[in-house]
Formats: sequence, C-alpha cells, structure tokens
Amino acid sequence: NPHAVLFVQEAPRAWCLENGPLVERDAHFPMRTNVEFVRVLARDHLEVFVWERGSGATLACGTGACATAAAAAVSMTPPLKRSGRRTPTRATIRTASSWAWTA
Repeated sequence: NPHAVLFVQEAPRAWCLENGPLVERDAHFPMRTNVEFVRVLARDHLEVFVWERGSGATLACGTGACATAAAAAVSMTPPLKRSGRRTPTRATIRTASSWAWTA
C-alpha cells in the first residue's frame, strides 16, 4: 500500500485536487500511489490532505496517517529524539476536513 508523503508550505484544496492525481499516476509509481500533502503546523501537529489511489480525495486514511507520522519522524529538523519513556509521544494529525486523529 504505497504512499507519497509531500511536505508543503500551503495546500489549498483546489491545488491538492489538481495535483493529487498527477502524483498518484507519476511514472515513479507504476502501480499508482496514495498521496498525502502535509503542512507542519507545529512539531506535534500536522495537517494532511489525503488523496487515495483509485478513490480521489477522502476524509481520512489510517495507513496515510501512519505514513505521514513516519515521514515526519525521519524528516524533522532537528530529528525527533527518543525520550526513553515507554509511552509514545503524542502527536495530532488533522485532515483538511478538520477530522482529528491522535497517536
């Protein structure tokens, strides 16, 4: 279940609707891909516009939320550090529809 996670400064809905299908069908993804356009609002708060392959814009995607969190964890500057705690750090991922998911 491939995902392309793209970090963007701004992601107006019309822009995402125009570019979602272009990324989904890009030559780098011969079997197409899901696309997440992500705005970093804070180190623990991401806003995501979801484009699912074969479906188009959707209000949520569980694997997309996981892909977004993983991409953010490895690409943040400075990188996220392990706290040594056994409980995970909490972060909020909000889709463009204002639906919220906390992990």
